[in-house]
Amino acid sequence: TSPPERTKDTMTKKKSSTAIAKTETASLGGAADAGDDELADILGDLELGTDGLEELDNSDFQISVKAFNTKGKKHPDTGKMVPRDMFFDTVTEEVTDEIDAVLLTLHKTNEYRSYDEAADKSTTHCQSSDQVTGIMADGTTRKCQGCPDAEWAPDPNKPGKRRRNCTQVYQLIGLERLTRKPFLLRTKRTSAGPTKTYFSKHFIGKRLKGGKRSNYPLFAFVTKIGIKMDDSGRYAVPTFERGPVLNRESVLEAAKEVAFFRDVLKEQRLVAAEDVSDDDIPEASPTKASDYSDAEDAELVDVASQGSLEMPAPAPREL
Repeated sequence: TSPPERTKDTMTKKKSSTAIAKTETASLGGAADAGDDELADILGDLELGTDGLEELDNSDFQISVKAFNTKGKKHPDTGKMVPRDMFFDTVTEEVTDEIDAVLLTLHKTNEYRSYDEAADKSTTHCQSSDQVTGIMADGTTRKCQGCPDAEWAPDPNKPGKRRRNCTQVYQLIGLERLTRKPFLLRTKRTSAGPTKTYFSKHFIGKRLKGGKRSNYPLFAFVTKIGIKMDDSGRYAVPTFERGPVLNRESVLEAAKEVAFFRDVLKEQRLVAAEDVSDDDIPEASPTKASDYSDAEDAELVDVASQGSLEMPAPAPREL
């Protein structure tokens, strides 16, 4: 029998099935604030000689914290308790369950902090912005390496369990795409797990350039940050989902934002307004889970204490 006739329709279908779809890209997002575009048009390239902010320096720069696992935190408007599995913005006081963001940079620190429920106050016993030298509450310093508070030890409150006082904190700085406003998200202990998984899955060692393997920039993609309750129902952990690739212009623009934050934060402190997060429960142990505390003591931060973050400039590396 003769082969079937190749009609125009069958040829079209074959061509479309073998075509390579163009990758969908996204932009960095909207203007930093409503009205910024209009203001930019008004100012244009005017040289005013002053901005009225000469008395301010980098130490005055504040950024909102996206707090979660808040315990005992009431919303100032409604008076209702803020759910653990919601993000509370410490500047706008908005409560959301998702952040549509572009992550810019991160900084790892060490911190030993506890919360006294009776006094309704948190205490930072020791912290280290470089993970080398810790600064204790009384101003004395000690080395992080070999520090007894960083070692696993018997939990005095839970016989048969082990815990450690100091933990590594991932400080993530990003931009909300809708408003272009910066935010700080802190993850540690169990909540650090999804953070490290996300980096390993999409960024670390994923770029091949000139036959060499390197990292994709943290700002190469849109990141959807969600929140969910753990299976135990006792605490919430963040979720990270990779969104569309940013277009070339947005990647370059985001890189400038990173440079800005690194410049502001170099040898300075970024003040994080009202850290009310209680994300210090629990922490995955390096050995058998049953030997370790299933939940650390609550680590709320009282409203009066404002967290701070010092971010030294990173060593140059190829992107």
